[in-house]
Amino acid sequence: MVRFDFFAEHGLPGFWKNSPEWVAAFKALPFGRRMTIQFNWPAALFGVFYLFAKGLWRKAVTFIALGVAYGVVAVFADTPAWVDRGVAIGLTVFCATRANVYFYEKKVLGKHTWSL
Repeated sequence: MVRFDFFAEHGLPGFWKNSPEWVAAFKALPFGRRMTIQFNWPAALFGVFYLFAKGLWRKAVTFIALGVAYGVVAVFADTPAWVDRGVAIGLTVFCATRANVYFYEKKVLGKHTWSL
């Protein structure tokens, strides 16, 4: 698997910032390969259902809890619809960009935590 090979050789991407070595190796790849490693389309389309299907139920429950927590705040704060859509899209993109890392952590490293 292309994603797992890259992660095994260069390590996992950081949550906030990547190491200079990781960035250099990532930039050396062609665009299609970078998209394959960085973004997971099924996770973007199916969200928490994809995480449940891959056995990442703790991560899925955490994403659901984040969505519900934001929903409660949004109701009481009466946030505009465009803010709600922005948060939903942001959570979806975050899930899609981290899904490969979560799956690698579970299958290869044996880590299955609640943290995002």
